[in-house]
Amino acid sequence: MIRRPALHSVFALWFVVGSVSHALGSAPRPADAVATGTLIIASDPVRAVVYVDGRFVGQTPIDELRLPAGDHRVRVTKDGYLENGRIVTIAANKSRAIQIRLTARGPAAPSGQSPPLKIVVVEGEDAVNIIDKKTAVKPTVEVRDRNDLPVAGASVVFLIDGGRSTASFAGGLRQLTVTTDSLGRATTTELSPLGKGAFRIQVRAAYQGQTASATIHQTNFATAAQAAQATQSSAAGQGASSAGSSGGGLSAGAIAGIAAGVAGAAVGASAFAHRDASGAQTETLNLTGAYTGTVTVSGSPGGSMAWNLRQSGTMVTGTDNGFLPPITTYNGIVSGTLSGTTLTFSISVPAGAASTPGCTINMNGTADVTNSTISGSFSGTSTCLNSLNGVFTLRK
Repeated sequence: MIRRPALHSVFALWFVVGSVSHALGSAPRPADAVATGTLIIASDPVRAVVYVDGRFVGQTPIDELRLPAGDHRVRVTKDGYLENGRIVTIAANKSRAIQIRLTARGPAAPSGQSPPLKIVVVEGEDAVNIIDKKTAVKPTVEVRDRNDLPVAGASVVFLIDGGRSTASFAGGLRQLTVTTDSLGRATTTELSPLGKGAFRIQVRAAYQGQTASATIHQTNFATAAQAAQATQSSAAGQGASSAGSSGGGLSAGAIAGIAAGVAGAAVGASAFAHRDASGAQTETLNLTGAYTGTVTVSGSPGGSMAWNLRQSGTMVTGTDNGFLPPITTYNGIVSGTLSGTTLTFSISVPAGAASTPGCTINMNGTADVTNSTISGSFSGTSTCLNSLNGVFTLRK
């Protein structure tokens, strides 16, 4: 005879299991780290300039660029070719690869030749400016020669296009001329948002009879709250035009930052306030400055890095003059994003910027940062080094 469990025993078992499940499900979860995935970008032709959410990330090919999960706006440009822009969705803990074929603008450039002068927008593209806080992202550009090396002493003209009611430089000027510094960079001293809406800043560089031009797109909002309200409509509009060339609009990263609760702060501020889980400010990170230190590559010590950084909010850009054992010295471009006290970065070294002829280097990594130290690791690819995995510590 089969004995059935007493009814009260069944209910007791159900109560215990249900209570345990409820306790497990409702237990407080530790603060989740930002979910990330990786993006691989290739283009035809190669050595095209890539921006992700308005931030310069390097030149193609780009291997394993780590990004927060979600939608990101990718723009790929190259002199002599039509710009290509699209929305790319990154899944958490997944890798996605895209291949972009650029369309030549008019007659194709002779094979193997690069333009004698070019402009790379370092800061300011797709920037969000807040009128009532009088905050704006000052445009910064870098002028390079045909070997992708910075050009010092070039004359750069910034011209605000879109009417007098959009924005102005210092003194109410709409046009400003700046000479590039030793890093080939030119920055406007001041930018004031005046009226709501999108506008453009035309940039023209001249050096020894050669010229280059670029366009920077920015958007003004009356308040940070209005910028946050634009999140959904902006994402929908970008998604509808994901296959076309990109124009003005909002950086998804900037909009997300405003919506996350930084309303009222300067979107283009040079420092980033780090907060703990309760929202209390723990320290203000400002990575602008020079950092030097040692590097160990694939177990071989003796390497070095010298970073010269500029910080705008959570965005970090700059240069890296380094040595990777056993033989290669290089001049690279650093770009990264801060999340708390973690810097996710990439370093791009195009051909002609390394001591080994024809050598290209692409590094991606993460680092723990304070206002005085940067310590982390990286991996990547290179045409002149068999292996590219390293650790480093830099000090201000």
